[in-house]
Amino acid sequence: MSNLLLVRDARAEAGQIAVLAAFVIGMMVAVTVAIALVGAAMVDRTAATVAADAVALADAVDPAAASSLAGWYQDRGYDVRSLDGQAQALGAEAHAQSQAIAEHELRVAPVVRAVVARAEQLLGRQLSVLTADGVSVTFSSVSARQFEAVAAELGMCVTELDTFTRC
Repeated sequence: MSNLLLVRDARAEAGQIAVLAAFVIGMMVAVTVAIALVGAAMVDRTAATVAADAVALADAVDPAAASSLAGWYQDRGYDVRSLDGQAQALGAEAHAQSQAIAEHELRVAPVVRAVVARAEQLLGRQLSVLTADGVSVTFSSVSARQFEAVAAELGMCVTELDTFTRC
């Protein structure tokens, strides 16, 4: 009789292990699917960002080239629109926006241009630059007040009224 109990216990444990194994395999499949979906979304978002950046930069330099580039992206499934250095790209799963300023329109050194662009991104609005050179930028009074909120974070210090210089 004791041998019969041992056989029943072994069968019960084997059934429990099968259920546990099925649960673990199911969880692994679910995690794999979730990772694949998140990865695909990140790829789509990156592709839309690249499209918007490329078209915005092209539009700031040569609007005809931007139109051609937008057509190239549209052939690949992105709805890209651009106007005056601003572009928006819409893909199947993602969208992105970008803005570029032509160098001939705003004569600013690349470092200062990057600081102004980052400030506009942080503030969520466009700043009015009056003058700029290699290390400093002068804003309109309204823009200067707005820029003060992020100046320290961007490594800029006030040197004169409405003028900021790299610290």
